[in-house]
Amino acid sequence: MENIKKIIYFAILMMLGIGLYFSVQYNSFNVVSAGIHDNYQRESESLVLSALYADKNNIPTQGWRLGYIASPETNAPDIMFAYDNFEKPGGNQLKFIPYVSQWGIQSAIFKALGSVFDIKTVIGLKAINSIMFVLTIMILAILYYRLFNATFALIFCISLIFSPWIVPIARNLYWVPFTWFLPAIFSAMYFLAESVIMKRIALVMIFISFAIKCMAGYEYITSITLLTCAPVFLAPYLGGKIHQYNIKDFVLIFSVCVFSFMVVLVIHAGMRGDSILHGLQNIYEYDVKRRTYGDASHFENVEIQKSLNVSTWYVLRIYLFDWTTNVVKFISGSLFPWLLGITLALCIISGNKKRIIAFAYVLCIPLSWYILAKGHSEVHVFINFVLWYMLFVPLMLYLVVSFVRSAISMLLLRVKASPSLLHK
Repeated sequence: MENIKKIIYFAILMMLGIGLYFSVQYNSFNVVSAGIHDNYQRESESLVLSALYADKNNIPTQGWRLGYIASPETNAPDIMFAYDNFEKPGGNQLKFIPYVSQWGIQSAIFKALGSVFDIKTVIGLKAINSIMFVLTIMILAILYYRLFNATFALIFCISLIFSPWIVPIARNLYWVPFTWFLPAIFSAMYFLAESVIMKRIALVMIFISFAIKCMAGYEYITSITLLTCAPVFLAPYLGGKIHQYNIKDFVLIFSVCVFSFMVVLVIHAGMRGDSILHGLQNIYEYDVKRRTYGDASHFENVEIQKSLNVSTWYVLRIYLFDWTTNVVKFISGSLFPWLLGITLALCIISGNKKRIIAFAYVLCIPLSWYILAKGHSEVHVFINFVLWYMLFVPLMLYLVVSFVRSAISMLLLRVKASPSLLHK
């Protein structure tokens, strides 16, 4: 019987994997409008395509892997040039304007994959990106099934298939969202490993995968770090194998993520300045301050000035109450604060400490970025709602299902004990 259950589960999971691919690559379930899906964040993707275009047409990039194409006469970046001309014959008379805020491993990944699979179109590169996202999520779902339980793993997949924030961004060549979830795979493997050597290998892979994420961009690293460490606080509630909270494991995995980030930051700093120290100062002054709590008067961009002047509560209020989309298809975003509040209240009323800790922890995953990167979150409201899907929405839906199931069970037991209730 147990083997039959596993076969059924993996069959369902395979179908969900296929559904996830068609959802993120083709928007087959109409989770978002066709216009949003086809055009979402093209300007960011052009950073990657410009580097690939420059490489293909022997345009000097000064060693940088992200940027925009510009004409030598104006020296002004044409943001959409590479996107519009990627599949057309080009020329090396154009100029490459580097984007120095990221290391830019995306262009290296897609250059290698494009060469191996002979992909020469934008849609082909997106398809490869979608496949990597689906494989990452499916592997993670299998590990969550083993580490947590089948119901949570299935809800995790379903919440991504029907997320109006995941669907348009999952295949994006700049954001490469598969890198957001990659460290979590090896974290789950760490907790499932039974030998010391396998745990050490898992830690090495967490370091490597987190470094890949940082080389693709520093956005959301606080949330991704907490996502990677999540099994410490979720497994005692969701799983049957781990019953105790091991803070040493949390500190260890958290430290590996931080160390990985620091290594990438030092490498990046060496590219940004005459020395590593100068590069670090440049990154802090230009990138960190404008994304967090810098002095607005030091920046000319009006949007950045506004983001640095608003309060943290102003930003949090946006992400809690100002949903302009559904949470998942058929569940209105206007219900999100109610779902959050009711779920939290039921967790507290239940008195289940492990449930309360799990809920509080996953809530910290998106809030960590909204609060610490307040400037970035205020500017990028058209993207950053996606952070809610790093375990919070899946767990919230799981808790709703759990509470409903418990209520039905209690009602059935009461009816069984008092059959006369059916006739009242």
